[in-house]
Amino acid sequence: MRTFEEINQEYITAYEKQQAERKAIQKQADKAHEQALRYFRIAAQKMGEYNKLSSKAFTHGDVTWVDNQVKPLVQEINERTGLDFDYSDLRTFGIYCECPVFTKTRDEDKSAYLTFTPSFGEGHKLYIHTGETTNRYPKGSIGEMNGGNEVSEEVTSVETVIENLKRRFQKLNI
Repeated sequence: MRTFEEINQEYITAYEKQQAERKAIQKQADKAHEQALRYFRIAAQKMGEYNKLSSKAFTHGDVTWVDNQVKPLVQEINERTGLDFDYSDLRTFGIYCECPVFTKTRDEDKSAYLTFTPSFGEGHKLYIHTGETTNRYPKGSIGEMNGGNEVSEEVTSVETVIENLKRRFQKLNI
């Protein structure tokens, strides 16, 4: 038969053994945690480097269709027609990346606008809206609201755009 002191001593021995094992395991876990944190810091540093370089790849000297096709084309149109299209802050809109350009004067007889859309495929073609529409997309649909019913023609020369202006804005007397 065992006494309470023997039972208690067995418990204390088992408890101390368990605590020693936990301490040894915790020491290993802490070491692994330190290593993980070191790798996380290295990984975070490398991710920071990656993000900076990645970002730089997309913002460093970007050649865009708006800056390198539309702006020079509109400058040329202004020179040839005497119109004053504002191309200082061009932006794109909608799912077709439409880029509208407006004359600075809003006088009804002298105002005009051009809307360009890109082709990002082979040849990087540029298109201009003709002012005509189709019923390709139903009224109120996303396609219709985003200009999908607008008819466009390929810009093959500066004259293509000037002819478009002459057709659409006859009051300008170009």
